[in-house]
Amino acid sequence: MTPFDIAILGGGPGGYVGALHAGVRGARVALVERDRVGGTCVTVGCIPSKALLDSSHAYWLATHGTEHGIHVDNPRFVLAEAVARKQKVVDTLVSGVEQLLKLRKVELIKGEGTVVSPTQLRVKAADGERTIDAMSVIVATGSKVGMPPINGLAEAKPLDNVGALALTELPKRLIVIGGGVIGMELGTFFAEIGSQVTVLEMLPQALAFAEAELVRILLRALEPKGLKVLTNAKVTEVNRRGATVTVTAEIEGKAQTFEGDEVLLGAGRVANYSGVEQAGLTTNKLGITVDEHMRTNVKGVWAIGDCIGDPRSPKLAHVAFAQAEVAVDTILGE
Repeated sequence: MTPFDIAILGGGPGGYVGALHAGVRGARVALVERDRVGGTCVTVGCIPSKALLDSSHAYWLATHGTEHGIHVDNPRFVLAEAVARKQKVVDTLVSGVEQLLKLRKVELIKGEGTVVSPTQLRVKAADGERTIDAMSVIVATGSKVGMPPINGLAEAKPLDNVGALALTELPKRLIVIGGGVIGMELGTFFAEIGSQVTVLEMLPQALAFAEAELVRILLRALEPKGLKVLTNAKVTEVNRRGATVTVTAEIEGKAQTFEGDEVLLGAGRVANYSGVEQAGLTTNKLGITVDEHMRTNVKGVWAIGDCIGDPRSPKLAHVAFAQAEVAVDTILGE
């Protein structure tokens, strides 16, 4: 069989945009994805979180809108229905990406992919195993939730973004470890629908990348909704006993204890090396090492998106979009 021009491992923002960009240029492309195309952003991240926030904002206004002349008797927020709406939004977008891939004549291959060599991927699917030969390979394996080395955390079975977005029962008390984008977005959602949310942030400021004054304005708006952020809070231990989770944090040299029904990880994401562990790729503490053209140390293999280790490269979908185009253009000599 004639090899593909490009084989891409991972169908997230970087992977599917790279496939579309190559397809429109006439390249023969294989896109290998173990789950659904769209990746974290479309399926369990940016898009579904915004869909749920849209629902929680509507509920908050309905229950706190008397000054606007909005009076609602006996309002209820049915979390399962909001989650179902969120899933419809996700399904629509996934279907749209799949349709675009078909129009660009990209072959979408569902299964667990492994880079065997710079010109070959092995894919294990439900119906068996196959080999994908290609002239060039792009690694777009994305990122995964980081598990901080906190005593008892793993055993407490904390929620990650996937679990939090799928909850159908409201936790009355939610403790969030980490005040980054994930922690603050999901914390806001649960606060607006009635949870008491405590965010424990190790750094001096939540959303550390943002302008300090903007963060202060945001926190003043969120506190009346039931979301409180404690900074300089180093979590040292997590314990789950039955339905209660206890989190201990050191704040200003003193140990403080917080109780909740659930604990959510919002401390960031780390590079995902699934499928490339034996590919011989050079990595650093942040991810796969690449040059300005997204080339790895292995000739014929490129890497893009959340899995790379460039400190100038935030883990954002639009960054992966741009990196995908750079890699494809380099491969195709444009």
